[in-house]
Amino acid sequence: MKSLLTALVFALFTIPSFAQVDVSVNPIGLLFGDIGISGDFAISEDISVDGQINYTSRSFLSSTVTGFSPTVMGKYYFDPNNGADKWYAGVFTGIRTLGWEDTSLGEIDFFSFGLGFAGGFKWVADSGFLVDINAGYGRAFIANFKDSDGNEADVSGFPFGNSIFQGKLGVGWRF
Repeated sequence: MKSLLTALVFALFTIPSFAQVDVSVNPIGLLFGDIGISGDFAISEDISVDGQINYTSRSFLSSTVTGFSPTVMGKYYFDPNNGADKWYAGVFTGIRTLGWEDTSLGEIDFFSFGLGFAGGFKWVADSGFLVDINAGYGRAFIANFKDSDGNEADVSGFPFGNSIFQGKLGVGWRF
């Protein structure tokens, strides 16, 4: 019991020493009606966990598309200057949902879940302003389409049907 209490006190005093959070938004997505918000939590000088939430809603011609995709990425920084900055490699996992309604074709829903690898660069100014750019590629283990008639198709076995892409241009602030 005494060793558990000692470990807990040690953890409470060492974890806050790395407590920094980078919050960013995707400015290009905002131009097209997409909302992408990211919170990157530093665990140590060279490891962080980035949680992203993206929402899209667009209308064009006779179609309306809405989607939601939460993603989590673990990042390893190769030579950070200010803690969790500069070049990094990461592993990500995420869910993607997409609904497409068309007045002539009906409704189609898409769901995928996958895992992938990414690389990127995060620049942090002394003032706290930051820019985070990354790109990645992975595999969807689940990738299903379903139309308004109840027909379903699993496209995870098709070439590129199981591909997932990850990209980010984040502009934000370090706290």
